[in-house]
Amino acid sequence: MVIDFPLPHWRPDAADINNPGLKSANNCTPSMGNANGTVTYLPMLSSALYASSSLDSQARGLMTGTDSLGIAYIYTGTTNRLSRFNASTQNWVNVSRAGGYATTEKETWKSIQYASSVIATNYSDNLQYINMDNLDPFSDLTSLVRARHITEHRGFVILGNTQDEFDGQQPSRVRWSALNNPFDWTFSQATQADYQDLRNVGSITGIVSDEDVWVFCTNAIVRMHYIGTPWIFNFSTVIDGRGCTIPTSMITVNGKTFYYAGDGWYVFEKGQNTPIGAGKVDRYFSESADTDKFHLMTVVADRYEPLIIWTYVSKSTPDGQADRSLIFNYLTGEWSTSDARSPMLFQSVTTPWTIDSLAAYGSIDNVPASFDADNWAGGNSVIWGLDVSGKVYTMTGPVMTATIETAELQIAASLQDAKTDRAQIQAVRPVYQSTGTATVTIGSKQIPNDDLSWSNPVPTTNATGYAYLRNQARYHSIRCTISGNWNKISSFQVDAITTGGR
Repeated sequence: MVIDFPLPHWRPDAADINNPGLKSANNCTPSMGNANGTVTYLPMLSSALYASSSLDSQARGLMTGTDSLGIAYIYTGTTNRLSRFNASTQNWVNVSRAGGYATTEKETWKSIQYASSVIATNYSDNLQYINMDNLDPFSDLTSLVRARHITEHRGFVILGNTQDEFDGQQPSRVRWSALNNPFDWTFSQATQADYQDLRNVGSITGIVSDEDVWVFCTNAIVRMHYIGTPWIFNFSTVIDGRGCTIPTSMITVNGKTFYYAGDGWYVFEKGQNTPIGAGKVDRYFSESADTDKFHLMTVVADRYEPLIIWTYVSKSTPDGQADRSLIFNYLTGEWSTSDARSPMLFQSVTTPWTIDSLAAYGSIDNVPASFDADNWAGGNSVIWGLDVSGKVYTMTGPVMTATIETAELQIAASLQDAKTDRAQIQAVRPVYQSTGTATVTIGSKQIPNDDLSWSNPVPTTNATGYAYLRNQARYHSIRCTISGNWNKISSFQVDAITTGGR
């Protein structure tokens, strides 16, 4: 009898037996299934070398902006430098202030665009700015305050988790510039520059601006609402007892902020907090991530698909760099994983290219994307990968080899007139589109608390699409590895019969 098993969601936090989901969905992305409760998994492209560029040390952040003519610029910050990417030479150019910087361990660079300038902060040094309408290097914006987090709101530059020479470190302080003057940080009712210390919220871990400002702290989320003089801003706690505990996990997409709290993944929108990983992936992440390397986490949103990708260091990393990615479809609420395509993924923009610029690749075979790709136009949102040396990668490489693994199923329960609880799988057909190549491996065991014994992998045949194998047990897990230019895997068709029992 042939049984159709539509692929469900990935649920690593559930028990292996009677799990309503998959045990593994790696190197693929979740999309809408053909029926309620099902998921169709799509391929992921690997990274392709875009520029053999180099940096003086590992990047601590990537920043983008546009000048008054709309021309895009890309900057990155390292321990000692701020650099601009030169598309013509395909390399990073040092645009640091005189003397450089001293970014301390585990600090990162964050930035905003203000008019035609990029303002950047790393907490260790004075705030930096660069005017993209000229070629001058970065310079100090102010020496009065430093900060870990930055945003812009209604003409104010707003900082969170600050330090200054008068009060020292103030992890729960919000401080803002004069209205329409990011260079003026002297407190004044006339200019509206001021600060506010938040109480009983923990350290500030991020700031998001829309019609209000939302201050994320380790133990709370605070609304910051502009009311004008004399108070300037009103502060009210909207989420008490839960906040963002990993600053590098935060990303805002379409007015929704996704982040990790101490007990799992959440989405925050206009005062409302919703769990998105409970009973799904929260335990998986907390058990697999290296908590000492959260400062190396990066997060990006896909331009073409409703996907958020967190790349992080796992406990099994071979080199101390980020090696795993957690992927969330924010329309369907489903998850998957991938091998890290680069140690760091950043939200970047494309810079305009000319035919002459392509000479940097030497041969047309080395060009990392088709000529109609967004990579060659200017100003389009794109995901960049950076390795530890500063090389740049785009996500335009070959399709990655994906692995789908089911829960431990009692196949006999799906067979008509089964008189025992044992079954023999005779063949498995992965149902997918296009020209990929699939192999199937069967895990089996006789009692629930046994370990699975895995068969040798068997390729599917061209004639029927089945992988023919015989495996008799009470519990089976089906693992499919699919490579090449595959697309849209949606189910397994399993040919099985009941087998002997007492």
